[in-house]
Amino acid sequence: MELYVDGVLQNVADGTSLQDVLRSAVEDVERSGRLVRQLVVDGQDHVIADVLNGTVLLANANRIDLASCTIDEMVEDALASSAEMLPSWLRVMGASAEAFQVGDFAAGMKHFAESLDGLRWHLSLLEGLCTLHPGPSSVHDFSERLRTIASLLDEACQAQDTVSLADILSFEVRPWAEDWQAFLEMFFQQMKWERAKSRLRSDVT
Repeated sequence: MELYVDGVLQNVADGTSLQDVLRSAVEDVERSGRLVRQLVVDGQDHVIADVLNGTVLLANANRIDLASCTIDEMVEDALASSAEMLPSWLRVMGASAEAFQVGDFAAGMKHFAESLDGLRWHLSLLEGLCTLHPGPSSVHDFSERLRTIASLLDEACQAQDTVSLADILSFEVRPWAEDWQAFLEMFFQQMKWERAKSRLRSDVT
């Protein structure tokens, strides 16, 4: 079994299990102040937590590749994924709200179900960001708003209250998503400025 961390071959003791190899490698990465971004085993992507807890069993692995990143890089990647996802998520939620508004329950529920992955993903994203950066912040405010919205959606869904579902999607979820989109645009604009200033400083020195 060969283990590569950021392309560098690591020493692996003979007879060590895949889970022990991964656990040790993750600990080494985290001790260096970085995080594991990606796990590839014999050319296939895997969720590292699933391998470590035994949810995914991999036998006779030959090559393990771990890619690491800084916390800031992880956050930037996650926010970039969110920005990429938002337009399609907004379209699906809008289609669900419109269907409910005209009384098409089946179409409304179909689109609503399609939108749930995006909702859960953003809840998880914001929870993770709040853990990385504890304390009051805009991200915490967005997280709290979305948790409240998710609770309202769940109540309306349980009651099969399509009027409330349409209203929540139109007047709660959409404004949240639009505000979040504006926040992301501001974040990435700030990142551009910071990188430009950094390049200027390095050119001067």
